[in-house]
Amino acid sequence: MSIKMCRSHPSKFMFQVRAMRATAANTTAKLTRLEAPRKQRQTRCRWRPTAPAHRGSKMGRSSLLMFIGVTAAVDRDTMPCNMRTLACAVALTLAGSLGSAQDAFVVRDVRVFDGERMIPRASVVVRDGAIRAVELGVVPDSGLPVIDGAGKTLMPGLIDAHTHVFALRDLQQALAFGVTTELDMFGSPDLIAAWKKLDKTKKIDLADVRFAGIGANAPGGRDFDYPVPTIRVPEEAQAFVDARLAEGSDYIKIIQNSGAPTVAPGQTPTPALSHETMLALIEAAHRRGRRAVVHVTFESAAWDALASGADGLAHLFVGSSVRPGFGTLAREHRAFVVPTLSVLTSVCGENPGADLAADARIAPYLLPASNRRLTTPMPMRRGRARPSCDGLRPAIRQLLDEGVPILAGTDVGNPGIAHGASLHGELTLLVARGMTPTEALTSATAAAADAFGLDDRGRIAPGKQADLLLVAGDPTADVLATRNVIRIWKAGRAFDREAFRANRSGFAKAEVPAGSASGVISSFDDGRLGTNFGTPWRAFGGVTMQLVRGGAKDSRGAMLVSIDPVQPPATWPGIEFAPSGIPGTPADLSARRGLRFWAKGDGRPLRMVVITETGRREHEFQLDSVWRPFEFEFPDAPDFDLSHFLHLIFADTGVTGHREFQIDEIAFY
Repeated sequence: MSIKMCRSHPSKFMFQVRAMRATAANTTAKLTRLEAPRKQRQTRCRWRPTAPAHRGSKMGRSSLLMFIGVTAAVDRDTMPCNMRTLACAVALTLAGSLGSAQDAFVVRDVRVFDGERMIPRASVVVRDGAIRAVELGVVPDSGLPVIDGAGKTLMPGLIDAHTHVFALRDLQQALAFGVTTELDMFGSPDLIAAWKKLDKTKKIDLADVRFAGIGANAPGGRDFDYPVPTIRVPEEAQAFVDARLAEGSDYIKIIQNSGAPTVAPGQTPTPALSHETMLALIEAAHRRGRRAVVHVTFESAAWDALASGADGLAHLFVGSSVRPGFGTLAREHRAFVVPTLSVLTSVCGENPGADLAADARIAPYLLPASNRRLTTPMPMRRGRARPSCDGLRPAIRQLLDEGVPILAGTDVGNPGIAHGASLHGELTLLVARGMTPTEALTSATAAAADAFGLDDRGRIAPGKQADLLLVAGDPTADVLATRNVIRIWKAGRAFDREAFRANRSGFAKAEVPAGSASGVISSFDDGRLGTNFGTPWRAFGGVTMQLVRGGAKDSRGAMLVSIDPVQPPATWPGIEFAPSGIPGTPADLSARRGLRFWAKGDGRPLRMVVITETGRREHEFQLDSVWRPFEFEFPDAPDFDLSHFLHLIFADTGVTGHREFQIDEIAFY
């Protein structure tokens, strides 16, 4: 897609506008009066938690009659073109298979769910990527293209308030289901950087996204598929937060694993952040004017997080009941809650993803990997019984009774959940546990936008970004109607859903990494620790790397890896490589049969972990004090898809004490 920016003198623009209006004065005068002033900011909106400096402010409610003068600022950076001349309306040209040049239109005679309530009959005018007018009834002919809305509902683009984005194609699929914004809750800094560098013309056919980056995690806490930094003590909190903000995080995610029920014999509890460390992280985020969102699994951790001033909970919690006063505590601390019923009910043994995969309105628009993921049940660790989810309904009831904002979020990235599609399933689950369809729709639109300060979206009102979803039927009467997608617009540009459907296999393909033709990852003969493709080697968990002279087969150099025993245990104490160049993003290594390398060490074992999108393989091998060659052939198995290769890791096996090993001539063959 290419965009031509238009420039012209303001007087020329005004002359052309006057000329246009003069030719259709009788039909456009009413619309002109209803258009929102471009440089006024909306001042009345639904209450929401904001950055800490404003937590005490009071907010009013938005007016039902948006057409009488609700105003908002338009962020020019989100517009595909400045409206300085009328030529801008036709300066957008399509270079790709998705999208449409039409960015000025009227949706006429349509039900409008504005983010909080339903307007039975209205017309919505869109121009230059923004909503310009909302009028009750039928708009007269304005000369703009008209979409007939009779029998349909126009609603804001949906917002998934808990996702994990691993590749840009995730955002393509999300948009194909009307999810125009995702809030990522743990992801790679490299993906953040790649997104923020991406030309905005290439983002128009992707859902928008905000990022938490790497979540704050105790050493040995949550198990991730690639090494991540951890935090041990409160004194490290500000440095941790500042490092995430430097990487581009928009808010801070804190993982609190405390509060687990009694542990079965022979099992040890998962390490968790101390109360003091969690509190220090929340305060550090607020000190920088950022929201702090806390992951919890158990109820006691939720109470602790709310009492400590968390802006929101990234999950509700499993359990058979909920204590009285939970909703009151959330209200008193002006917090929001993202229940993520899609993942919690899966943990409890339900399989909501299977119903979505079988829905004829959903299945044709799923990427192949998403279809497989939806039908994959949530695994449980050996020896652990599935918990109860009976406490979810009373917990949601408490939150509703106290007026606590509930946000729809799926926790996509887990088995049984797919980008875009599962948000429609989440709405169904929310209604099944006590929300009205209208409340559920608000949770995926206005409430989510308010909670995260996304003032330009989440509502249908003049001045808001034209992220829109047109569906057949009335989703406030039957929430399943959100699946009856007719049209999708992002920033006023139509998304070609059928083109996406026809080309799903092409969108699903990972790329062969540039520079990988020889297969050699690192030989260390050039005097550096770098790689020939993909990411540099990354050390985590008390691990340091250095170049040493004299490698295998009398080569010039090798990498010495040292593990410091004074560091606390980490999930992956070792080194990691991602061939795609972005951790968590797959690379196509289907032409490769295995991995070769040379290594030597201290006589203790080392672990090699190879991870693909569909599965992983681990190998332990013994290191000697002399160089030895190793070769591992990749299995030909459906649960090990080399066309979606994620990570290669060399890690410690948990042996205590200082250790070192050397590695050289690492290559795929």
